[in-house]
Amino acid sequence: MNSLPPSLFFLILTLTIYQGVSQQSWGQSTIETQLEFSEGVIVLDDGRVFSGKISNVAGGYRIDWSGTYAIVPFGKVDVTSPSLNGAYIALRDRTLKPTAADHLQLAEWCLTNDLVGQARSEVTKALTLEPLRPESRVMMSQIDQRLNPEKQKIKIPNQA
Repeated sequence: MNSLPPSLFFLILTLTIYQGVSQQSWGQSTIETQLEFSEGVIVLDDGRVFSGKISNVAGGYRIDWSGTYAIVPFGKVDVTSPSLNGAYIALRDRTLKPTAADHLQLAEWCLTNDLVGQARSEVTKALTLEPLRPESRVMMSQIDQRLNPEKQKIKIPNQA
């Protein structure tokens, strides 16, 4: 029988203890969620995204990618989805009456994960709610630059 290296054992033990404390503090359910897919993405509660082969293990999800893996406790997982766009949809749809700030936060997440079109949609919704909000206008400008980089190039006429 193979045994875990001591450092990995203590990491798993720490994550398991953290999960128990987290669930007690926030009242989260300890019910495991059975995945209906194997390849996909996990979005952590801090917004980080891992993609790869996902499977259930005791206390969390195991995600395998590029020859390595991580075990993420259920309490640290915000969303699981077969795709990054599916994760965006899940994040978007869980807020019943999103505010401009909610839309901007989701737009930031989208930009971080290269979902530029979705980020544009979220900023447009934020601008509809609060048309004069400076953060929305700045973010829309950044998105437009990413979507249309050739428009941003200024052509200087030749001077003879």
